[in-house]
Amino acid sequence: SLNNVLSTDQVDFEAEKNHDAEIVPGVSLHLTGTDIAHQRFRGWIWLAGNRQRIWVQRQAIEAPLVFYPVPGGEAYELVVTRVKQKEVAGYMLVPSDSKSQQADVATNSKSTTQPAQGTF
Repeated sequence: SLNNVLSTDQVDFEAEKNHDAEIVPGVSLHLTGTDIAHQRFRGWIWLAGNRQRIWVQRQAIEAPLVFYPVPGGEAYELVVTRVKQKEVAGYMLVPSDSKSQQADVATNSKSTTQPAQGTF
């Protein structure tokens, strides 16, 4: 998890099927389907800054999906913790100093800074 090596903020989210859910400015999740029996979901992550779509297929809950909104930039981590028939919920870890965090992005964000463990 990114949380073990970087200073990150956790932003909680919920996303409904066939709707765009902006988690932090410039990063949205679009849910196209869920599999309750196997606790998986599918859809895409939209990166508005570079107009890129990251397809998500059969992603399991609690399995981190790491992506880079800016080429050469810092990693973001999306984790879904709950799958229902028409929605998912979870959190995204974003770098604490992320420019997308300007103006205290979301009221549902909290700092998750932890000391690095097992590094060097």
